[in-house]
Amino acid sequence: MTPQQHGIIGHTMYLRKYGTIANMVHFSPESDRNSNRLTKFGFDPETFLPNNTLYQSLSDIGVESKVLTRWIYKKSALSRMLHKGSDVLPYVNSSDMFLNLSKLVNKKTPFTFVYWDALDSASHVYGPFTPEVQSELRNILFGLLNEFIKNIQSQYRNKVCIFITGDHGLVQVNKTGRLFTNNIPNFLDNLSRPPSGDSRTSFVKLDNSNSNLKNIFQKYKNQFDIFPSDKFVKEGFFGSKVVNKDVSSALGDYTILSRKGNVLMHRFKSDFKASLSGYHGGLTDDELFVPLFVVKPKNLD
Repeated sequence: MTPQQHGIIGHTMYLRKYGTIANMVHFSPESDRNSNRLTKFGFDPETFLPNNTLYQSLSDIGVESKVLTRWIYKKSALSRMLHKGSDVLPYVNSSDMFLNLSKLVNKKTPFTFVYWDALDSASHVYGPFTPEVQSELRNILFGLLNEFIKNIQSQYRNKVCIFITGDHGLVQVNKTGRLFTNNIPNFLDNLSRPPSGDSRTSFVKLDNSNSNLKNIFQKYKNQFDIFPSDKFVKEGFFGSKVVNKDVSSALGDYTILSRKGNVLMHRFKSDFKASLSGYHGGLTDDELFVPLFVVKPKNLD
């Protein structure tokens, strides 16, 4: 499904049915410190998506699927939404993740999806392309070879195909590249709601049509680019050009794209501190393009 179909276009998103800007990972208002708060107001993550998940589609044609994800995510609203139709199995760390994956292969499980989060976490904390991220990459490759592939039984080694990829890349952002919305004169006063989306791509809704956003951002013209939000819908950035009312309301009037090395941040919580070094959600090559590795265990013998 494309974003225009499933309706999720950012880490935070204005949900018109609930009148709030929600954190789409924790499924709570972004200002709320608790998770899954929206479920108490009738939000059902299992019916949020308008179409079948991949796992439901596989089930429809008789293909069993499994998902391996870290144990803290297993029962989260996000997992219940994304993994509907699959049997979700938890792991604690990379060691049991790879060991359990080899067991699933040896049981002839037709399709297994595995999500490993530590590489993303290290990239956020230390920044991409840092020694710490390279170290985590070596760690995960060691586990892949020694805890997973070496444990695949010989009769299955020529029947397994492994696809390894990422869901996004990241860019490095230093302290000088972080701009907070409350430090931009006249910006928040001209909005009908706080910015949403991501710090690399922000969606804003103006309070009135007379507001001149480009004049407000004139001082920051070398850091950010501003476009009418409907431009991205018309040009198919979100997939289908068929208008999704939920997506249109979430986009608002303008989209602010951060240039490389910059982020636009809004404090939904008064004690929020910008401590990360790696960010994503923008349209730079480092964020958009990810590698795809295809591995056949028999070729590693």
